[in-house]
Amino acid sequence: MKESTYQEGRLAADLGNLVGAMLGRLRPSLRFGGGETDPVRRLYFEMLAAAARRGVERRPPETPLEVSPRLERAFAAPAPMEITDLFDEVRYGGRRPDPERVARLREEWEQLESEG
Repeated sequence: MKESTYQEGRLAADLGNLVGAMLGRLRPSLRFGGGETDPVRRLYFEMLAAAARRGVERRPPETPLEVSPRLERAFAAPAPMEITDLFDEVRYGGRRPDPERVARLREEWEQLESEG
């Protein structure tokens, strides 16, 4: 009886460790706050909000790359495609954003917004 209780306890601990490890791997992609990815995410979601005000919304099954041609048409500029590419690289590719690229796209976006 003592051995089976030990084994059951060990199994529960092993399962807990497995679940914890799996969640740990997912955590960075689930997390929104913190780090150098925030400016990229903020820029992308600001663009989506502005697009929604223009009647262009990302449908639930659409990936960022699938919606980007409609965004580019809505704003009549290449910046939305570039912002989407950067978001895709950071969010799904796990790349660190180049601060100069982020600053350039932020500037282009703000200019585009002020014109429209």
